[in-house]
Amino acid sequence: MAINVSTLRALIQPQRDRWPLLFPLAILAGASLWMTAPQSPPPWLVLGGALAAGLGLAASLVSRQGVGPVRFGLAVGFGLLLCAILGGVAGEVRTQGVAAPRLAAPLDDVMLQGHVLDLSQGATRPRMIILVTRLEGVEDPPWRASISTLPDAGMPAGKAVACRVQLAPPDGPIAPHAFDAARSAYFDQVGATGFTLGRCRPDITAPPPNDWNRVLLQIAAWRRALAEAIFAMAPHDGGAIAA
Repeated sequence: MAINVSTLRALIQPQRDRWPLLFPLAILAGASLWMTAPQSPPPWLVLGGALAAGLGLAASLVSRQGVGPVRFGLAVGFGLLLCAILGGVAGEVRTQGVAAPRLAAPLDDVMLQGHVLDLSQGATRPRMIILVTRLEGVEDPPWRASISTLPDAGMPAGKAVACRVQLAPPDGPIAPHAFDAARSAYFDQVGATGFTLGRCRPDITAPPPNDWNRVLLQIAAWRRALAEAIFAMAPHDGGAIAA
Protein backbone atom coordinates (compact mmCIF):
# COMPACT_ATOMS: atom_id res chain seq x y z
CA MET A 1 0.00 0.00 0.00
CA ALA A 2 1.42 3.35 -1.05
CA ILE A 3 2.29 5.81 1.67
CA ASN A 4 0.21 8.98 1.55
CA VAL A 5 2.95 11.52 2.14
CA SER A 6 0.57 14.38 2.79
CA THR A 7 -1.27 12.37 5.47
CA LEU A 8 2.03 11.32 7.03
CA ARG A 9 3.20 14.92 7.03
CA ALA A 10 -0.05 16.03 8.66
CA LEU A 11 0.46 13.48 11.45
CA ILE A 12 4.14 14.19 12.07
CA GLN A 13 4.25 17.97 11.68
CA PRO A 14 2.42 18.84 14.93
CA GLN A 15 4.72 16.47 16.87
CA ARG A 16 8.08 17.67 15.56
CA ASP A 17 8.89 19.64 18.69
CA ARG A 18 7.87 16.82 21.03
CA TRP A 19 10.01 13.97 19.71
CA PRO A 20 13.12 14.97 21.70
CA LEU A 21 11.15 14.20 24.87
CA LEU A 22 11.43 10.52 23.98
CA PHE A 23 15.24 10.54 24.02
CA PRO A 24 15.62 10.41 27.85
CA LEU A 25 13.11 7.55 27.92
CA ALA A 26 15.18 5.72 25.30
CA ILE A 27 18.30 6.18 27.45
CA LEU A 28 16.48 4.73 30.47
CA ALA A 29 15.14 1.85 28.38
CA GLY A 30 18.63 1.06 27.07
CA ALA A 31 20.12 1.12 30.56
CA SER A 32 17.31 -1.10 31.89
CA LEU A 33 17.72 -3.65 29.11
CA TRP A 34 21.48 -3.66 29.63
CA MET A 35 21.23 -4.14 33.38
CA THR A 36 18.69 -6.98 33.09
CA ALA A 37 20.45 -8.83 30.26
CA PRO A 38 21.96 -12.22 31.20
CA GLN A 39 25.35 -11.01 29.97
CA SER A 40 26.83 -7.90 28.41
CA PRO A 41 26.93 -7.85 24.60
CA PRO A 42 30.39 -7.90 22.99
CA PRO A 43 32.03 -4.47 22.57
CA TRP A 44 32.19 -4.78 18.78
CA LEU A 45 28.41 -5.17 18.61
CA VAL A 46 27.86 -2.08 20.79
CA LEU A 47 30.34 -0.01 18.79
CA GLY A 48 28.90 -1.21 15.49
CA GLY A 49 25.35 -0.47 16.58
CA ALA A 50 26.25 3.01 17.79
CA LEU A 51 28.15 3.74 14.58
CA ALA A 52 25.29 2.49 12.41
CA ALA A 53 22.70 4.49 14.37
CA GLY A 54 24.87 7.61 14.23
CA LEU A 55 25.43 7.31 10.49
CA GLY A 56 21.73 6.62 9.92
CA LEU A 57 20.81 9.69 11.95
CA ALA A 58 23.26 11.87 10.03
CA ALA A 59 22.11 10.52 6.64
CA SER A 60 18.47 11.13 7.57
CA LEU A 61 19.10 14.73 8.50
CA VAL A 62 21.38 15.67 5.59
CA SER A 63 19.33 16.32 2.45
CA ARG A 64 19.35 18.99 -0.23
CA GLN A 65 15.55 18.86 -0.36
CA GLY A 66 15.23 19.34 3.39
CA VAL A 67 14.00 16.90 6.00
CA GLY A 68 10.67 15.48 4.86
CA PRO A 69 8.31 13.37 6.96
CA VAL A 70 9.92 10.07 5.99
CA ARG A 71 13.43 11.31 6.66
CA PHE A 72 12.26 12.89 9.88
CA GLY A 73 10.74 9.60 11.02
CA LEU A 74 13.97 7.77 10.20
CA ALA A 75 15.96 10.42 12.06
CA VAL A 76 13.79 9.96 15.16
CA GLY A 77 14.14 6.17 14.95
CA PHE A 78 17.91 6.27 14.60
CA GLY A 79 18.12 8.90 17.35
CA LEU A 80 16.12 6.70 19.74
CA LEU A 81 18.30 3.71 18.90
CA LEU A 82 21.47 5.73 19.51
CA CYS A 83 20.12 6.99 22.86
CA ALA A 84 19.21 3.44 23.90
CA ILE A 85 22.74 2.26 23.11
CA LEU A 86 24.21 5.18 25.06
CA GLY A 87 21.97 4.27 28.00
CA GLY A 88 23.27 0.72 27.90
CA VAL A 89 26.86 1.95 27.79
CA ALA A 90 26.13 4.18 30.80
CA GLY A 91 24.81 1.13 32.64
CA GLU A 92 27.98 -0.81 31.85
CA VAL A 93 30.18 2.10 32.97
CA ARG A 94 28.26 2.27 36.23
CA THR A 95 28.54 -1.50 36.72
CA GLN A 96 32.29 -1.50 36.19
CA GLY A 97 32.75 1.69 38.20
CA VAL A 98 31.37 0.21 41.42
CA ALA A 99 33.23 -3.11 41.14
CA ALA A 100 34.85 -3.90 44.48
CA PRO A 101 36.54 -6.89 46.17
CA ARG A 102 34.16 -9.59 47.36
CA LEU A 103 34.68 -12.25 49.98
CA ALA A 104 35.47 -15.53 48.22
CA ALA A 105 34.39 -17.96 50.96
CA PRO A 106 32.78 -17.88 54.44
CA LEU A 107 34.97 -16.95 57.40
CA ASP A 108 34.33 -18.03 60.97
CA ASP A 109 35.49 -16.12 64.05
CA VAL A 110 37.86 -13.58 62.47
CA MET A 111 38.82 -10.06 63.50
CA LEU A 112 37.43 -7.22 61.41
CA GLN A 113 38.67 -3.64 61.82
CA GLY A 114 37.30 -0.54 60.20
CA HIS A 115 35.08 2.51 60.56
CA VAL A 116 31.30 2.52 60.90
CA LEU A 117 29.73 4.10 57.82
CA ASP A 118 26.10 3.56 58.76
CA LEU A 119 24.04 2.16 61.61
CA SER A 120 20.44 1.08 61.03
CA GLN A 121 17.88 -0.99 62.88
CA GLY A 122 17.18 -4.33 61.21
CA ALA A 123 14.20 -6.57 61.81
CA THR A 124 15.60 -7.90 65.08
CA ARG A 125 19.13 -6.51 65.50
CA PRO A 126 21.08 -3.38 64.65
CA ARG A 127 23.07 -3.57 61.40
CA MET A 128 26.29 -1.69 60.68
CA ILE A 129 28.02 -0.96 57.39
CA ILE A 130 31.76 -1.06 58.04
CA LEU A 131 34.45 0.53 55.88
CA VAL A 132 36.95 -2.27 56.23
CA THR A 133 40.60 -1.49 56.90
CA ARG A 134 41.73 -4.97 57.99
CA LEU A 135 40.22 -8.44 57.89
CA GLU A 136 42.06 -11.29 59.54
CA GLY A 137 43.37 -13.82 57.03
CA VAL A 138 42.38 -11.83 53.91
CA GLU A 139 44.99 -9.88 51.93
CA ASP A 140 42.50 -8.02 49.74
CA PRO A 141 39.45 -7.54 52.00
CA PRO A 142 36.08 -6.22 50.86
CA TRP A 143 35.81 -2.46 50.95
CA ARG A 144 32.58 -2.65 52.93
CA ALA A 145 30.97 -5.27 55.16
CA SER A 146 27.40 -5.40 56.43
CA ILE A 147 27.17 -6.98 59.88
CA SER A 148 24.43 -7.29 62.47
CA THR A 149 25.25 -7.02 66.14
CA LEU A 150 23.69 -7.47 69.54
CA PRO A 151 20.76 -5.28 70.60
CA ASP A 152 21.95 -1.92 71.93
CA ALA A 153 25.50 -2.75 70.77
CA GLY A 154 25.56 -0.69 67.57
CA MET A 155 28.36 1.85 67.20
CA PRO A 156 27.74 5.34 65.80
CA ALA A 157 28.80 6.42 62.32
CA GLY A 158 32.44 7.46 62.09
CA LYS A 159 33.57 5.27 65.00
CA ALA A 160 36.64 3.08 64.54
CA VAL A 161 35.74 -0.44 65.66
CA ALA A 162 37.20 -3.91 66.00
CA CYS A 163 34.79 -6.86 65.93
CA ARG A 164 34.98 -10.63 66.06
CA VAL A 165 32.70 -11.65 63.23
CA GLN A 166 31.41 -14.48 61.12
CA LEU A 167 31.24 -13.48 57.47
CA ALA A 168 30.06 -14.87 54.15
CA PRO A 169 29.70 -13.55 50.59
CA PRO A 170 26.37 -11.75 49.96
CA ASP A 171 23.60 -14.22 49.13
CA GLY A 172 21.64 -14.22 45.89
CA PRO A 173 17.82 -14.45 45.65
CA ILE A 174 16.20 -17.22 47.68
CA ALA A 175 13.67 -17.86 44.89
CA PRO A 176 13.44 -17.07 41.15
CA HIS A 177 12.67 -13.39 40.57
CA ALA A 178 12.90 -12.66 44.30
CA PHE A 179 14.91 -9.78 45.72
CA ASP A 180 18.58 -10.22 44.85
CA ALA A 181 20.54 -9.13 47.91
CA ALA A 182 23.85 -9.90 46.20
CA ARG A 183 23.03 -7.51 43.34
CA SER A 184 22.07 -4.76 45.77
CA ALA A 185 25.26 -5.39 47.77
CA TYR A 186 27.35 -5.22 44.58
CA PHE A 187 26.15 -1.71 43.76
CA ASP A 188 26.60 -0.68 47.41
CA GLN A 189 30.18 -2.07 47.21
CA VAL A 190 29.41 -4.43 50.10
CA GLY A 191 31.55 -7.53 49.66
CA ALA A 192 30.71 -9.43 52.85
CA THR A 193 27.76 -9.90 55.20
CA GLY A 194 27.50 -11.54 58.58
CA PHE A 195 27.17 -10.92 62.30
CA THR A 196 29.33 -10.13 65.29
CA LEU A 197 30.40 -12.66 67.89
CA GLY A 198 29.84 -10.53 70.94
CA ARG A 199 30.18 -6.77 71.09
CA CYS A 200 32.39 -4.58 68.93
CA ARG A 201 34.89 -2.43 70.77
CA PRO A 202 36.39 0.95 69.93
CA ASP A 203 39.64 0.50 68.03
CA ILE A 204 42.20 3.05 69.17
CA THR A 205 44.88 1.44 66.98
CA ALA A 206 42.93 1.81 63.73
CA PRO A 207 44.73 3.78 61.00
CA PRO A 208 42.96 6.96 59.88
CA PRO A 209 40.69 6.55 56.84
CA ASN A 210 41.84 7.81 53.47
CA ASP A 211 40.59 11.14 52.14
CA TRP A 212 37.62 9.69 50.24
CA ASN A 213 36.47 7.53 53.15
CA ARG A 214 36.88 10.52 55.47
CA VAL A 215 34.40 12.43 53.28
CA LEU A 216 31.98 9.48 53.33
CA LEU A 217 32.22 9.21 57.10
CA GLN A 218 31.60 12.93 57.56
CA ILE A 219 28.53 12.81 55.31
CA ALA A 220 27.28 9.75 57.22
CA ALA A 221 27.74 11.58 60.53
CA TRP A 222 25.77 14.58 59.23
CA ARG A 223 22.97 12.33 57.99
CA ARG A 224 22.83 10.53 61.31
CA ALA A 225 22.73 13.79 63.27
CA LEU A 226 19.95 15.13 61.02
CA ALA A 227 17.93 11.92 61.38
CA GLU A 228 18.29 12.01 65.18
CA ALA A 229 17.20 15.67 65.27
CA ILE A 230 14.12 14.91 63.17
CA PHE A 231 13.22 11.91 65.31
CA ALA A 232 13.67 13.96 68.49
CA MET A 233 11.13 16.51 67.22
CA ALA A 234 8.71 13.83 65.99
CA PRO A 235 9.43 10.64 67.96
CA HIS A 236 6.60 8.56 66.51
CA ASP A 237 6.11 6.92 63.10
CA GLY A 238 5.99 10.22 61.25
CA GLY A 239 9.43 11.20 62.50
CA ALA A 240 10.89 7.81 61.62
CA ILE A 241 9.55 8.08 58.07
CA ALA A 242 10.82 11.65 57.67
CA ALA A 243 14.23 10.71 59.05
